Amino acid sequence: MMGKTQQSWLLWSILSLFYYQCNAKDHITALVKNQYFHNTFDKKYDDFVNSLNHLIANNVYNNLTLPAKESTCSKDLRHLINGIFQRKIWALQWLDASVHPPPGITGGAMHWMGSYDVCLECKGYNSSGEEQFRGSYCTMVFFLNISVPVVPELSATVGLCMPNSCSSEEVRNIVNATSYLFFAEMLQNESFCHRPVSEVNKDAWYYIAVSICSILVIFVIAGTITDLCFYIKWFREKQSIREYTRLNHTHETNLNENSNVNEEYSQHFSESDSRIVYHENQSRSGEKDSESFMAYRKYMLQTYPQFNILCAFSLPVNSVKLCAKRIQESTEMFDERRKKISLEFLDGIRVISMIWIITGHILLHGYKLTNNLKSLAEAFQHVWIFGIYFNAHLAPDTYFFISGLLMCYMCLQRLKNVVGVKKRIKFWSMMALHRFVRLTPAYLLVIIIFTGLLIHVYDGPFFPQDLNTTVMANCRKNWYILYLNNLINSESMCLNWSWYIANDIQFTIILAPIFITLIMWRRLAGIILALSIIISSSVITYCVAYDNSYGIMQIAKQEIYIRPYARCGTYTIGLLTGWLLYDYPRLRIRKVLKHQILIGACSLLLIACLCILPIFGSYGVLSGLLPDMPRRTAAFYLASERVSFGLGLAILVYLCAIGWANPIYKCFAWSAFRVPARLTYCAYLIHPVIVTIFIDGTQSPFIIDQLKTVQLTASITVFSYFFAYIISMMVEYPSVAIENYLRG
Repeated sequence: MMGKTQQSWLLWSILSLFYYQCNAKDHITALVKNQYFHNTFDKKYDDFVNSLNHLIANNVYNNLTLPAKESTCSKDLRHLINGIFQRKIWALQWLDASVHPPPGITGGAMHWMGSYDVCLECKGYNSSGEEQFRGSYCTMVFFLNISVPVVPELSATVGLCMPNSCSSEEVRNIVNATSYLFFAEMLQNESFCHRPVSEVNKDAWYYIAVSICSILVIFVIAGTITDLCFYIKWFREKQSIREYTRLNHTHETNLNENSNVNEEYSQHFSESDSRIVYHENQSRSGEKDSESFMAYRKYMLQTYPQFNILCAFSLPVNSVKLCAKRIQESTEMFDERRKKISLEFLDGIRVISMIWIITGHILLHGYKLTNNLKSLAEAFQHVWIFGIYFNAHLAPDTYFFISGLLMCYMCLQRLKNVVGVKKRIKFWSMMALHRFVRLTPAYLLVIIIFTGLLIHVYDGPFFPQDLNTTVMANCRKNWYILYLNNLINSESMCLNWSWYIANDIQFTIILAPIFITLIMWRRLAGIILALSIIISSSVITYCVAYDNSYGIMQIAKQEIYIRPYARCGTYTIGLLTGWLLYDYPRLRIRKVLKHQILIGACSLLLIACLCILPIFGSYGVLSGLLPDMPRRTAAFYLASERVSFGLGLAILVYLCAIGWANPIYKCFAWSAFRVPARLTYCAYLIHPVIVTIFIDGTQSPFIIDQLKTVQLTASITVFSYFFAYIISMMVEYPSVAIENYLRG
């Protein structure tokens, strides 16, 4: 064990070595001149690395240009600088916590963060040894106009440990005054100083979020307790009825001798004769206890309707509904041909697509904070599996397809019994209202949690703690839920991933009623409309991509990514598939082994061409192995990839549904997919928030590789579905139950 003196000398030696390194003014500059960074990204990156070297030469604080007007912040900074020149241990600790070169600069290490945790422990002392100020970690973000394959925009981050007397605005002004050292533009809204979570200002959004979450929790607890009381009452009555039945059966032949006993039990149950008859009927029918309780619960809610809304929040009952096996449609709903069609395999497609989306968002969000970006881009050239990750933008089309399929398939049968224009208008109005009620509560709750609570739950050098950051400011300005955010103010959208919900609502209200009405009126008219929409979607996307000279790496541009005209093609393919399943639930081909093998092989080959080509067709260009596509070719690719993917998905779904792809059906219909599939919507809403916490909450830039991607995907998927379950139990299932109660 080392003594205190030895420990002090060791610490002094380490800090002196670091200080010596920071005094090597031209060390990195000399390496740049010797082509150490030659073609790292391009000259702009070399210049930025050079500028950071100038910033930390001597020490970072000495090169900062302090304001002429004296303030508490500038006084504390001058005191800190003097402490560094006097070699004081406490001052050198501040130097260690601030920006300095990380390893892997030539591999794309653009985040020079220092140490967040060390900065929070830093203290400044006056001449008498009393604490004068504490450390506040400030994140300064700079935009780099650099082009790298598969990466849209790049930014660099610098971490400064500043006195807590300095506000974010003061630090930004100081850095801006020192901007002559930099070859990059500072992003004002993204640059700010962090505060401990307990010291973050609590605005109205915070109190709204806490209040709403508290009310929902109270409702869940109250509903659960109410159902628990129902269960206890049901259990006791059932036990009493069983005892009563047993005694009656035992003394059935001796009724005259045991008249007193029967009279006693008759008096005991005289107040609940109707329940005795009810339970006896249930017992004779041989139903399970859980079903008996649900039936008893239904009876009690009919008797005491004032408990309906409260019991809609019951956690055990909603959990049972979540896990229960899907009830097949009644014989009145579908005829004999269609009853044999099962769509349970869609559960597997939903879950796999959700994992695909999560992985894509991890890479899309994580590349901004990784310190091996160039190495990652080079690895992408040799690992073809990355093509799946970077083409995750196709995964939402899976949900558009399924939404259109189910909408058409279910509505066609229900509309058979709806006669007259007024009744059909009412039907579609109620359908739109149901969709709004189904989607809005969970969506609104996530907006409130994201806007009001996120900055109060965690912090880190990359965490969006400041209310002026773009991601936090957008929700305070554009939090409305009119489902037009894919058309209005889309550049400042609250919850960037909510464009999907807006499109889904628009398609449900406008596209589905028109197509289904036409297909029921004149089959040919509906088919022509559907084909026209699919072709128009591709043509418009082609024109927009061509006019704006979009390459295939610009697939995420709003004009061809979130607009209804870019996504309606896949939804329409889903509508057509739903109609095919309804009108043609069986192939007019004899189902023998020879035909199954032939049709299955040909179909799988066609599916592979239609689905795999859009996923991996861009791999060569994205990886840099092939030159960029010509303008027309790139526009055609962007216009056709979603339609191609949707057609392949339609063939796969149709074959699985009619029983011609049983091996694939059994894989996707695995019962383990049932629960996560029903949580897909809430998981989609909450998973970007979990991604933000996991990635932005990291204390230092991380290194992305295949193993790291798998680790993040697994952990974020688990947490996303866990919180999706909570949100579903708090708002989604209760809202549907309340809607059903109000509609009678």
